[in-house]
Amino acid sequence: MHGTNNGVIVDAIAHSKGRLKGIALIRLLQSGRGWSKLSAPYRTPAQPFPYADIVPFAHTLVTAAPDRLVWGTDWPHVMLDASMPNDGD
Repeated sequence: MHGTNNGVIVDAIAHSKGRLKGIALIRLLQSGRGWSKLSAPYRTPAQPFPYADIVPFAHTLVTAAPDRLVWGTDWPHVMLDASMPNDGD
Protein backbone atom coordinates (compact mmCIF):
# COMPACT_ATOMS: atom_id res chain seq x y z
CA MET A 1 0.00 0.00 0.00
CA HIS A 2 2.75 2.47 0.92
CA GLY A 3 5.42 1.08 -1.40
CA THR A 4 8.84 1.39 0.18
CA ASN A 5 7.74 4.08 2.65
CA ASN A 6 7.93 2.46 6.08
CA GLY A 7 6.91 5.66 7.86
CA VAL A 8 3.47 4.40 8.85
CA ILE A 9 4.75 1.27 10.59
CA VAL A 10 7.65 3.13 12.20
CA ASP A 11 5.21 5.71 13.53
CA ALA A 12 2.82 3.02 14.79
CA ILE A 13 5.65 1.25 16.63
CA ALA A 14 6.88 4.51 18.13
CA HIS A 15 3.42 5.33 19.49
CA SER A 16 2.51 1.81 20.67
CA LYS A 17 4.01 2.17 24.17
CA GLY A 18 5.92 -1.08 23.69
CA ARG A 19 2.99 -3.16 22.43
CA LEU A 20 4.37 -3.45 18.88
CA LYS A 21 7.76 -4.43 17.53
CA GLY A 22 9.34 -4.22 14.10
CA ILE A 23 11.01 -7.47 13.12
CA ALA A 24 13.35 -7.76 10.16
CA LEU A 25 12.08 -10.46 7.81
CA ILE A 26 15.46 -12.10 7.19
CA ARG A 27 16.20 -12.31 10.91
CA LEU A 28 12.82 -13.89 11.54
CA LEU A 29 13.30 -16.43 8.76
CA GLN A 30 16.82 -17.35 9.84
CA SER A 31 15.65 -17.88 13.41
CA GLY A 32 13.23 -20.54 12.15
CA ARG A 33 10.24 -18.68 13.61
CA GLY A 34 8.74 -17.52 10.35
CA TRP A 35 7.97 -18.33 6.76
CA SER A 36 7.62 -16.09 3.73
CA LYS A 37 5.67 -16.62 0.53
CA LEU A 38 7.45 -15.58 -2.66
CA SER A 39 4.76 -14.32 -4.98
CA ALA A 40 3.32 -11.28 -6.72
CA PRO A 41 6.48 -9.38 -7.67
CA TYR A 42 4.21 -7.15 -9.77
CA ARG A 43 2.60 -5.64 -6.66
CA THR A 44 5.56 -3.59 -5.38
CA PRO A 45 8.07 -2.87 -8.16
CA ALA A 46 9.18 0.55 -9.27
CA GLN A 47 10.11 -0.97 -12.64
CA PRO A 48 8.01 -2.89 -15.19
CA PHE A 49 8.33 -6.62 -15.94
CA PRO A 50 10.72 -8.37 -15.44
CA TYR A 51 10.82 -6.34 -12.19
CA ALA A 52 14.59 -5.90 -12.00
CA ASP A 53 14.26 -3.97 -8.74
CA ILE A 54 12.53 -6.91 -7.01
CA VAL A 55 14.95 -9.61 -8.18
CA PRO A 56 17.77 -8.67 -5.72
CA PHE A 57 15.30 -8.79 -2.82
CA ALA A 58 14.12 -12.26 -3.86
CA HIS A 59 17.72 -13.46 -4.25
CA THR A 60 18.55 -12.12 -0.77
CA LEU A 61 15.69 -14.09 0.76
CA VAL A 62 16.63 -17.27 -1.10
CA THR A 63 20.27 -16.94 -0.05
CA ALA A 64 19.42 -16.16 3.58
CA ALA A 65 16.76 -18.78 4.27
CA PRO A 66 15.84 -21.03 1.35
CA ASP A 67 14.21 -23.61 3.62
CA ARG A 68 11.82 -20.99 5.08
CA LEU A 69 10.30 -19.85 1.76
CA VAL A 70 7.32 -21.06 -0.20
CA TRP A 71 6.27 -19.98 -3.67
CA GLY A 72 2.76 -19.41 -4.89
CA THR A 73 0.86 -17.40 -7.42
CA ASP A 74 -1.51 -14.64 -6.45
CA TRP A 75 -4.15 -16.04 -8.78
CA PRO A 76 -6.83 -14.82 -9.35
CA HIS A 77 -4.93 -11.51 -8.93
CA VAL A 78 -7.61 -9.57 -7.10
CA MET A 79 -7.24 -5.83 -6.47
CA LEU A 80 -4.88 -5.53 -9.44
CA ASP A 81 -4.42 -2.05 -10.90
CA ALA A 82 -2.02 -3.13 -13.67
CA SER A 83 -2.38 -5.51 -16.58
CA MET A 84 -2.95 -9.18 -15.75
CA PRO A 85 0.42 -10.92 -15.19
CA ASN A 86 1.36 -14.18 -16.84
CA ASP A 87 2.04 -16.54 -13.94
CA GLY A 88 4.42 -18.53 -16.14
CA ASP A 89 6.68 -15.52 -16.48
